[in-house]
Amino acid sequence: MQVIEIYYGFILTKLFFNSTFLIFFRSLIAHAKSLLNLHRKLITIQENDKYVLENINLIGHSEFGKGKKFFTYKKFQEDILNSYDENKIEYWIQQWIYTYEWILETYNKSKYSN
Repeated sequence: MQVIEIYYGFILTKLFFNSTFLIFFRSLIAHAKSLLNLHRKLITIQENDKYVLENINLIGHSEFGKGKKFFTYKKFQEDILNSYDENKIEYWIQQWIYTYEWILETYNKSKYSN
């Protein structure tokens, strides 16, 4: 499971319990296109400079590029994502759906939802 950034967000709600945090929801299609474009650009950069791939893997950024790992929140999701081509928008749309579903489900189960 790769939910580190989102997980830290929920830790912040515990550390700063009197604070309000906003999670922005971008348009599904616009966000998926942006994710796909970033993924493609990073692959091109990594193919031309092996240091970039090594550095990004070293610092733990596995969202895009040649070292990309799935962000899954339930066991069955990785199998479904495996059926998509990461170089097509459908993969990124499904990834967006899984991520924002998880955020909403986690928030609705938390003591912070009303």
